[in-house]
Amino acid sequence: MAPKLAPAEPSSTSRKGKRTAVSMMRRTKGKTSDQQQPSDSNQNTSNGAQRTNNKGKRLAVEASLEVHKKATFDRFTFTTPELAQRFHIHFANRTVILGRNIDLVKLNYFHFDVFFARMGWLPIVSMKEFVYPRVVKCFYCNMKFEDEGPITTSINGVSINFDVAELCKILDIPNEGVCLYEGKKWPRVEGFKAAKAMQRLCGYPQSGILTSHSLTVLSRILQHMISNIFIPKGGHRDDVSFLEAFLVDNIFIERKVNMGYIFFQHMKASSLSEDSVLPYGMFITKIVKYFNVNLWNETDGKKLKSFYTYNAASLRRMHFVRKKYGSWARKLVVPPSEVDVSSDNGSSEDDENENQAVEARTSENANVTPILSKEGVGATTDAYHPSHKGWNEAEASNNLITQISSLSTRLEEMTLANDRRLTSLETRIDGFQEEFKAGMQVIRGQHDEMMAFLRGHFPLHGRDHI
Repeated sequence: MAPKLAPAEPSSTSRKGKRTAVSMMRRTKGKTSDQQQPSDSNQNTSNGAQRTNNKGKRLAVEASLEVHKKATFDRFTFTTPELAQRFHIHFANRTVILGRNIDLVKLNYFHFDVFFARMGWLPIVSMKEFVYPRVVKCFYCNMKFEDEGPITTSINGVSINFDVAELCKILDIPNEGVCLYEGKKWPRVEGFKAAKAMQRLCGYPQSGILTSHSLTVLSRILQHMISNIFIPKGGHRDDVSFLEAFLVDNIFIERKVNMGYIFFQHMKASSLSEDSVLPYGMFITKIVKYFNVNLWNETDGKKLKSFYTYNAASLRRMHFVRKKYGSWARKLVVPPSEVDVSSDNGSSEDDENENQAVEARTSENANVTPILSKEGVGATTDAYHPSHKGWNEAEASNNLITQISSLSTRLEEMTLANDRRLTSLETRIDGFQEEFKAGMQVIRGQHDEMMAFLRGHFPLHGRDHI
């Protein structure tokens, strides 16, 4: 029987081989994990690089578009690409105020021709020019000026440069009078007192807030003309600025005001603004014509329509009615029996122009940022309107309002009549003075002839003389 052999003990060499194999496996696993981590980081890096490349492409596209835009801007209209960009951002969509004029014949009751002739503003209120909106927008976009320097701009490659004196020459108005442009408070002018001015505008002492509803009929119409022709602004015309009230009062008392200076400053303010209306459409047409700018290629020319002319229809749209014997009053306080029906024949014209009125109000309300501040000015609401009361109280209130309105109208008529009489009296007094001076010259001549005759026939002897 073969002897059993004892189990052989593992040698140190075999144990060492096992440890080596285990360590090799561990190192292999570590290498595998190490190789996996760089692959993930490489994937993240590739995604970031792709995003960077996409962003770079977008920037490159935007830059190329900007370069293309700068390279393709209208060099004939704008001197630099920045001006072209400014035009498209701040001026292309702004509303242009065409301007208005006055039918002095149809409104002869108010003697507007006398008022504006005394101030030297007849060429302004009777102007009729085509308006080119693109030219107006380019005029304000290209405008450059300093605080007290002239205005410089360019239209269709033609340079335009003018100051206040030349602007007055272009518009054919006098370059004289008070120079001011202040809307936040009453102007400080020698001899001007706000309390007396408000009394002239309202017909009675007024110490509160000045609104269009507190003005007399004549003052309200003049204020409306000032806010449309002389200092155009967006939105409604119910607010009364201090400058507007000051100008209306100056028209009444014939104090000279340099309107060329006001136009000049209002143009500057409109150019600096980014969303206000662009005023003086007809004035700018007259200016560019003065500098021989070619307008033959302009295709957006607009002719002033009858809606923009102050006449009887305009007054009716302002809620005034003509009473018998020719006077005008607010429609709310005039009984139907006192309305002059024979003269109220403009309803068809009003209906025809109603769409124009709505369109004009809509376009102006889109850009209502005012140039001048209107501090201290506001509109009042009638919280106690007669319709909120009982029938008897409303009727009594209407009767009282009618009587007050009738009295106010009579006072206005008396004021106008007295003004005309005083003007006629001043003219007659001036004529009497001239006749008196001529008579005195005749008497002096006759006296000299008589004295010469007496001296010739009766020589002087010592103290005995005539």
